[in-house]
Amino acid sequence: MEDKLFEGTESLVTPAYVRVARAARRSRTAQFRQLLTQRRLPRQGLDQHTIRLLLDELSGLDANQFLGQANVGEREGRLYSELVRVRHFGMAHGMGRAGDLAASQPKACGASLLVRLCTALLLDALHLAGFASCRHVALLPVATGMAITLCLLALRQQRPSADRVLWIRIDQKACLKCICAAGYLIEVLENKIVGDQVVTDVEALKRRLEESDPSRYAAVISTTSCFAPRAPDQVVSVAQQCQRYGVPHLVNHAYGVQSRRCNGLVCAASRLGRVDAVIFSFDKNFMVPVGGAGVAAATPILIDALQVLYPGRASVAPVVDLFITLLQLGREGFTALLNEREERFVQFKERLAPILEKHGERLLHTPENPISFAVSLRDTMVRFGVEPSAIGSMLYARRCSGPRAVLGTERRQVQGVVLAWLRRPYRRLPDTVPQPGSRNWHPSARHHTVLSTTRPRTRDRSPTTGHRWSARWRHTESIQIGDQAREINQTPNTCTNTPILANNKREISIRLYIRGLCALLTNPGQPFLLICWSCNPEGLRS
Repeated sequence: MEDKLFEGTESLVTPAYVRVARAARRSRTAQFRQLLTQRRLPRQGLDQHTIRLLLDELSGLDANQFLGQANVGEREGRLYSELVRVRHFGMAHGMGRAGDLAASQPKACGASLLVRLCTALLLDALHLAGFASCRHVALLPVATGMAITLCLLALRQQRPSADRVLWIRIDQKACLKCICAAGYLIEVLENKIVGDQVVTDVEALKRRLEESDPSRYAAVISTTSCFAPRAPDQVVSVAQQCQRYGVPHLVNHAYGVQSRRCNGLVCAASRLGRVDAVIFSFDKNFMVPVGGAGVAAATPILIDALQVLYPGRASVAPVVDLFITLLQLGREGFTALLNEREERFVQFKERLAPILEKHGERLLHTPENPISFAVSLRDTMVRFGVEPSAIGSMLYARRCSGPRAVLGTERRQVQGVVLAWLRRPYRRLPDTVPQPGSRNWHPSARHHTVLSTTRPRTRDRSPTTGHRWSARWRHTESIQIGDQAREINQTPNTCTNTPILANNKREISIRLYIRGLCALLTNPGQPFLLICWSCNPEGLRS
């Protein structure tokens, strides 16, 4: 309310009360004025009433909210449902115009102002997270994969002779689909193993660019946020090679904004090499609903081309969600979340390691990955005859979502590209040897054991119920045990070894005959109890 309106209320309400209310309203007006002038996150997050008041004020600037407005066009922000109106705060015109996603709308002054303010707040948040090299950002009403597609389409105008994309492998189907959706061929650059980690093969990238025509590549796509044991790509080295050969470089930074370390890698790559755009997700980094992504860069070249390329108007809903969240977080709230994530990551690893050691497993050493970690399942699979996918389903059934149990033997075709060893972007797991004294230890055994089910040959029945149960597993990685392989007939209490000829196949078959109940995992505070009356693969999943 304006001061003159407050003056008019003094004849209706006690003037002293009006002065107190006017002072309270002025404090909120001062917050709005500070937001418009400084265009940075507020030091402390705003309360819900203040945010709602600001949104109502902005919404009132849109033409569909005007009193006495004559709406005669085909798109006038008409909303039938009051629930829809409340959900979107009356902002029905979206963002952008037919010629530019960042252009202001004559019918949506409030929404256009909100988009500009949200862009400024997002830049400030990126700087707080360590992404200091970012100077320009585009807000897109699409998720990360489609945002990458739009970037590739914008690059097509700059490099019309390019027909392919050099993709550093990361086992996510959306990464392949976004390249195919842009109409490019895919060249896959495999990774290599260093210790437990899967890292970028920079030498292979260099050879690929040297031996081929760099002008044929629309871009090189690297990744910073990934699942262990995959480490973030060496984006600095990749950026240097892209700068040397004149190839655009896109960084898939999907959920990397939450990691200061990943942001630092991107900043160093922008400073020392070539980074054309960094694509990140709104929902994975700022805890908003799925449907929005940002494209950040140090220069406006690709950002401007991307915004002009976008056809028509776009939904402003993802931007409104992000705007509300950033205002409610503030600088202190956002910084506290970044610190809390880093602290809990370290605590989780420290507390998980001794539990794994107790059960004969280990935490893989992946120091370059600051977001996720991986654990082995070798001893669990051999002792209990359970495949990793069963463990993943058990965790999900106990309302633990997010972990991925990987068998490593899947083979899938995505957009014409065959991904062998799906979700394990390398051919062989790192060398590891069970601890001496454990039931699976052998001085000549090497490599993680990855098991896949085969049809059981031997069938037995429970002595009490008559249910049939048995399991047979084949070891799919190579193990060298001198000149012989061993066939192990294993029960919970006995283990006999019978030498057989290996025939130079470096392969060993392990048959597990489980005679009883199988204690498998643990409940919150109590053991998971998997009753395997049928120990065939289907029984283990039940």
